[in-house]
Amino acid sequence: MEKVDLTAMEQRFKIGIPPGHKALLGLCWLILMLLAGVSAQYQAKQQQKQRLLGESQRLQRSIQHELDRFRNFPKVLAFQQQIVEPLRLNLSLQRRQQLNLYLQEINQRQGSDVSYLLDINGTTIASSNWQSPRSFVGSNYSYRPYFQTAILGKYGQYFALGLHSGIRGYYFSAPVFDEQKVIGVVVVKVALNIIERSWRDPHFEYLLTDKHGVVFYASQNHWLYHSIRPMAESLRQQIINSRQYGEHQLANIAQRKNNDGIALPNYRGDLNNYISIHRVLPTAGWHLYALSPQSSYSSELGEALLMCSLLYWGLVLLYLYWRQLQTSRQLQAQANQLLEGRVQQRTAELTRANRQLQQALDDDQRTAQTLKKN
Repeated sequence: MEKVDLTAMEQRFKIGIPPGHKALLGLCWLILMLLAGVSAQYQAKQQQKQRLLGESQRLQRSIQHELDRFRNFPKVLAFQQQIVEPLRLNLSLQRRQQLNLYLQEINQRQGSDVSYLLDINGTTIASSNWQSPRSFVGSNYSYRPYFQTAILGKYGQYFALGLHSGIRGYYFSAPVFDEQKVIGVVVVKVALNIIERSWRDPHFEYLLTDKHGVVFYASQNHWLYHSIRPMAESLRQQIINSRQYGEHQLANIAQRKNNDGIALPNYRGDLNNYISIHRVLPTAGWHLYALSPQSSYSSELGEALLMCSLLYWGLVLLYLYWRQLQTSRQLQAQANQLLEGRVQQRTAELTRANRQLQQALDDDQRTAQTLKKN
């Protein structure tokens, strides 16, 4: 049987990607990667914002609870006879010691950092830390806003670094009255260690600022006692002179600050971009910023692009496999059809040849019979 030549047929149904389609597939891949990247970045950013929002809400509640726990403490102390009486009288050393012990006991029971009593001139006459090398006894705090507010008969609150200890603290103050006359001020200092204990997620950063934008609590120490927004020089000098933040110069460190982002330096001074969630603590007048590095979701973006790319090219390969299978089937069908045609043709030729041979034999037989008769 004649061998079937499939070369021409294989050229007609050549397997692979047509040259014009290669550029189209590449363009589709690029468009898909762009759309997937934009979508993945948006989704990752929204997820980070939701996590930041939850973390900032929890920290805000912890801080607010801590402040509320101590807010009324000095108000209650200011009405105690053990506090009012020493300010009326010129106490002996023994009575002053009893007052120190009383404040020490009350302070330990409440869990505050320091409790102390100031006379009308702002001098500490007794303190719960009387035994400490950094005892407040004898120190004058008349320059502190919490004293200046309370001596006018109002309740005060104020954040500052301790004059002797350098430890951050929030101060609550209350006037001590004697027949409607202010005769002294009682102060409670809270260290607010609750902030460090409450911030649980190491992948996020945070910072707390006062109403002027000065950072006084932060997850990164090199951000402390700097401003995150421009400040008038007169205001900056006023805050420095008040020694609210010690000798720190309160330089501005933030760049490109907007509603949902801020750029802050790392410990080397290089700027890092952060997603930012901003919350206001109205009672204290503080601003809480929960921060997430924008680079933190780059791995999620990379994974999304990789998966999308694998899916795309997987579908392309699946299409090529299907196309190859269909083409192979078509090629096989046409080969079979060609072979069948060749077989039919050869069969017809053999049939004609047999007929011709049979006719020749019949003619020879008739000729032989004719010769015998003659």
